[in-house]
Amino acid sequence: MKKHYLREIVLLSAPLLLIVGIVLFVQIRRMRAPFINSNMPIRAAFFGADGEIVSIGIPAPAPGAGAASGATLARFNAKSGEKISEVSQNSMVLSPALSPDGHWLASLSLGAFGHYFLSLREVQNGFYERAPLDTGSKTVPRLVWNQKSSGLYLLDKNRAAFCGLNDVVLQSQNGWKQVFGNKFPEGATFSPDGEFVAFSSAPHTVEEIVPGPQTPAGRAFKTTLGYYEDAIKVCSWPDLKVVATFPGDGLGPPTFTPDGHSLLATACFKDGFSVVSAHIARFDLQTFKTRFVKIEADANSLFGMQNARFSPDGRVLVAMNSRISHSFYSAASGRLLSQSRELKAPPRNYWRENGDFSRDGRQFLSVWPEGIEIHDLWEMEP
Repeated sequence: MKKHYLREIVLLSAPLLLIVGIVLFVQIRRMRAPFINSNMPIRAAFFGADGEIVSIGIPAPAPGAGAASGATLARFNAKSGEKISEVSQNSMVLSPALSPDGHWLASLSLGAFGHYFLSLREVQNGFYERAPLDTGSKTVPRLVWNQKSSGLYLLDKNRAAFCGLNDVVLQSQNGWKQVFGNKFPEGATFSPDGEFVAFSSAPHTVEEIVPGPQTPAGRAFKTTLGYYEDAIKVCSWPDLKVVATFPGDGLGPPTFTPDGHSLLATACFKDGFSVVSAHIARFDLQTFKTRFVKIEADANSLFGMQNARFSPDGRVLVAMNSRISHSFYSAASGRLLSQSRELKAPPRNYWRENGDFSRDGRQFLSVWPEGIEIHDLWEMEP
């Protein structure tokens, strides 16, 4: 029988953990480069093509300036941490998204009068182009690549649009289409064949207006009833017709299994605003049935379950806990496989936007102000 192994290496320490005959190797490395310091914190990083890591650094603002106005794109060797190249640009980098083939980095930048530009950069040779984006709103759209790296899916409030690539030239989006009532779709992911896209609706607060006793007419005030997530919806691509809906509370971003037959997501059950238990939900797209597996998580580990992420092969779930460390779980059994050491607390948005699995699911990187941390996961025969 094939076994898995767990080894956590931090500096010179290499403790070995056995869990019911299952062992998983997790080696933790740190990458640093001369420009990764307090004056150039890493904003985001991704696994690129050909064993590379693509990072985005944000320089410190100039004296008297309110915020930094530029960014630096760097490429590193994923094994050695050696810097391969570095390019600077004057515009900001918002909602960065690396194409599935690792060759193109898309992002948004803010122009005059609050207008957004969609930017596209070829990672290896630095080719750069940007085009105006007609959003009609003040929110920052989210960018999601389609499976074939031939276009971008833009999400803005309750609308969606597609921007195609034609001979490496940006085309303007083909118009916005409403996809969800008045909820903001999050966690968009494409099926392996690129024919379907799945969304999880954003967290939202349910409130009611209650008459108050302060005036004869009754002064109205709001009472919060709860904090919920609605459902995961699966739509055909590119016509965006809903083909399946899976309701639930506390559903995290979905992930398609490699065969495209199921969706995985975390489901968090709450008592008020506190998560009291977490499960792995498997939504079968053929039978439309849902199966739940409870996650073995303590109170500290329940902290980040709604933003937990699955590996591309659907076998490992990683979440951040309240002690600012990572917890790795088996997606099949919900068992805790490993925990990384505690890290210096980053800004709140770092975990949500700064983590990426390699395409084979054997590595996970996390981004912190002081550098990039890589978790190596691999299997070994006994």
